[in-house]
Amino acid sequence: MGLFTKIKLLWSIFLHEDAPWSVKLLLLAGFFYLIFPLDFVPDHILLAGWLDDLALAVVMYILALKITPEELVKKLLDQFGRHGKKQDGEK
Repeated sequence: MGLFTKIKLLWSIFLHEDAPWSVKLLLLAGFFYLIFPLDFVPDHILLAGWLDDLALAVVMYILALKITPEELVKKLLDQFGRHGKKQDGEK
């Protein structure tokens, strides 16, 4: 699964009415941490500053998928697959 699909999946989970509030809060907190200028490791410390943001994004993604019901994740991924593929007879 590519990066764009992962971002799209997280966004779809965030917007879905059946997603638990804990997942929505986790995604919202992670998003604000990534855009907020104050970090645990400041971004001006070249590699380390970016790595803490990357690590947070990976942990947030893994936790969000663990907390989200598996049926919802499968449903959303199936919808992505259907919309990304052409139907029979389409060009």
